[in-house]
Amino acid sequence: MHKDDRVRWHLIGWGNEKDYHSVHFHAHTYVSITDGIYRGDVFDVFPGFFGTVEMRTIAPGDWLLHCHVFDHMHGGMETTYSVLEDSRAAIGSNRTRQRTSCDARQDGENYMLRCNNMNIARTSDLFPSTRWRLMANDESDNSIKILTRKVTSLDLSYNSLTERQVRNLLIRFPNLRVLKLTGNPIRKLSKYLIMRNKLLKTLVLRNTPSFQRITKNFLQTKTGNRDFDLLDFSNNPQLQPACQSHFFMNMDRLVACRDS
Repeated sequence: MHKDDRVRWHLIGWGNEKDYHSVHFHAHTYVSITDGIYRGDVFDVFPGFFGTVEMRTIAPGDWLLHCHVFDHMHGGMETTYSVLEDSRAAIGSNRTRQRTSCDARQDGENYMLRCNNMNIARTSDLFPSTRWRLMANDESDNSIKILTRKVTSLDLSYNSLTERQVRNLLIRFPNLRVLKLTGNPIRKLSKYLIMRNKLLKTLVLRNTPSFQRITKNFLQTKTGNRDFDLLDFSNNPQLQPACQSHFFMNMDRLVACRDS
């Protein structure tokens, strides 16, 4: 999204009485459309509740969006949203922020891996990073294999990955809970893209001009009866509004689904 855009967020709460969520938007406030006109930056989502808020983006940058419930946030119920100065800045940022290595961060026994703007095309492109390799006991392939199984969050934004390349990459990361694919030339989202990642709860696929559709096999099977906590398909001009689809409404514990 860009500065001075007006963006609507659709927030849905499903589950039992324990599934309460408090959604916090950093750096911006919203106006509630559902409960009358009032302004805030934290929106409470109760079981069986559907709400819509409208935000005017005034602060360019990358901002945090997360659930205030500690256990939920620690479990991966957080993401970021980006506000660009203008469309030319968006194009320029992809060219000038080219990365040469992955940024790895440790969280207890788990790892969060950020590999965006690297022109990744195959799995081996992920592992030249000195910082990433230092977390292994040695540089052998076996150590990297063990390490990838501990990765719970993977950011592959702004590379040149097709659906097939993403699917092949994700085989190495069976325990992912958070996956970000923003800005890749992905045309469709099907269950086959992430079918091996059974623990995945957060999926971000935004700012992708080629993204056209979400297939029925993804929606109907929920990729193995999985319930997502966050789905973000925003800023995809060719994608029909997805969040209000009856397929999504039938998902048991979908907390936040955002489209353009």
